[in-house]
Amino acid sequence: MQDQPTEPRHEPTAAVDEGANEELNHQLVELASRVGEVLLERDRGIGYLEATAKVGMVRAAVRVFSRGERRMTNSTIAVATGIPRHEVARILRSPEAFIEKFWRANRAVRVASQWRQDPQFNPDRTTPPPPLPLTGECSFTSLVRKHSGDIPVVCMRDYMLDAGTLKEDGEGEAMRLVLQPKTTDPEDDLELKAKLTAVIEEFDL
Repeated sequence: MQDQPTEPRHEPTAAVDEGANEELNHQLVELASRVGEVLLERDRGIGYLEATAKVGMVRAAVRVFSRGERRMTNSTIAVATGIPRHEVARILRSPEAFIEKFWRANRAVRVASQWRQDPQFNPDRTTPPPPLPLTGECSFTSLVRKHSGDIPVVCMRDYMLDAGTLKEDGEGEAMRLVLQPKTTDPEDDLELKAKLTAVIEEFDL
């Protein structure tokens, strides 16, 4: 007697796990989005969020590995988290320094900072730096292309004009950096911390 073909078995937990993963993804994306709002208010971009997430993952790995008998090395943390081993070492050595490197990841802030610091555009290190022509070898266009990654010059110009950190002199013939240092208001800090705390508490992960 020949064996009858059987229908493939479907594990009921697969659908449950898939649904659970989708829900987890949704919650984490929403959490990242809400945290992102807080960061954007402080001119901090994806690099800062990524750096803090990496530090958090390394700390989580340390806690998880310390509960059992697994060897905890930089390599095992790198394998578990997907973070490069040299970054794991830097995080364990000084998490604050690792995060601080990325806090100016907002590209407009980076362009303004390099306008002041790059000797090509400010050879005398004056404050504020000298105005730049819109185009040319040493110009706002070359500054943006050098220090903003793949951001189009027009987009960067419009963003900085809207933010009030850039002024046009002579109908766009020269660009002038406007230094507007943000003052730290303790009440604003408390408000942002309270907002971030409320966002975190809202999610039950």
